[in-house]
Amino acid sequence: MALELKFDLEKALGTSISITALLNNSDIASLSADILQTLSDDTADAAHATVGFPQLTPTHADRYQPLPINEIQEAYWIGRSGLFDMGNVAAHVYAEFETEGLDCDRLKQSFQQLIQRHEMLRTVLLPNGQQQVLETVPPYPMAVLDLRHGAAADQQEKLLAVRQQLSHQIHDAYQWPLFTVQVARLSDQRVRIFLSLDNLLVDGASLGLLYREWGQYYQASEAALAPLTLTFRDYVLALKAYEQSEVYQRSLAYWQQRLATLPPAPELPLATQPFDLKQPQFTRVSAQLPPEVWQRLQAQAQQAGLTPSGLLVAAYGEVLATWSKTRHFSLNLTTFNRLPLHPQVPDIVGDFTSLTLLAIDYRNADGFWQRARQV
Repeated sequence: MALELKFDLEKALGTSISITALLNNSDIASLSADILQTLSDDTADAAHATVGFPQLTPTHADRYQPLPINEIQEAYWIGRSGLFDMGNVAAHVYAEFETEGLDCDRLKQSFQQLIQRHEMLRTVLLPNGQQQVLETVPPYPMAVLDLRHGAAADQQEKLLAVRQQLSHQIHDAYQWPLFTVQVARLSDQRVRIFLSLDNLLVDGASLGLLYREWGQYYQASEAALAPLTLTFRDYVLALKAYEQSEVYQRSLAYWQQRLATLPPAPELPLATQPFDLKQPQFTRVSAQLPPEVWQRLQAQAQQAGLTPSGLLVAAYGEVLATWSKTRHFSLNLTTFNRLPLHPQVPDIVGDFTSLTLLAIDYRNADGFWQRARQV
């Protein structure tokens, strides 16, 4: 949200707005004063010049021709091989949804509409490291497993078998589709949906978009969704061209200089060396704070001048620092960074993930809140 507001302000005002200006000012009045000071500062240098994002014009002439994969897609592509420690695993979304009164035929039909609308759901990788949208694909064969008449124990065993199969699935990146959707009918009314979707195609924000539009198509097969003129291909190529801009090159120079001073990853005690793991298995562990505890934490964070996400990163760093051999290390922070190159950028599916390196230095003995403010 902060990134979106930053881009909107820059477009309206024609000047660069730092992300810290949004985070350091707790209300609109103080943010306005900060921005006005920037605009009136006669000594403002190139750092406050107009960012000048290009406004791309969609073109459909070569939409089914191969194009380069972006950096995060390349990382996922290489990482799914066994070339690196803890490789041989796909970055993908696996989820199960259980509900009542779902029409399986309508579910299939609405998902097919989703495939037709979003070209990334018809995309495959090529062995040379490019990607290609397939102009036509056959109807997706969504499997329906009928478990209505079996014993409860047998039903659970079969549901677990599907989970085991899909939760660590590695789709063939060169063959369509790079996703799996299955349905299990548990009773005449109850249905469970299994979804496995490769992150070569989507990021977290795209997944939310797919869920929402899938629901819209299901509720009304002729859902009035505005036609998409922009494609992920248009965005990737525009971003590639943007790398030649002055502001991109200035940012690149900053990070190249910063690289020499960034600390390494946390050195954590491990039960097994990563190179010994030939087939990694991941388990998602979660816990939930009671609402009143979370509200108190948010209030304390606000008093300390921190956002909730800033508090969580600081707490995460605190735990890692407790276990790490050194209390000075770097983290990867994930953002879904959709640059405002076209009005439909928020409406298309793709992997817009951007990774930012954050140095954590907890070597001093100051209290937690001071360390959190430093982060």
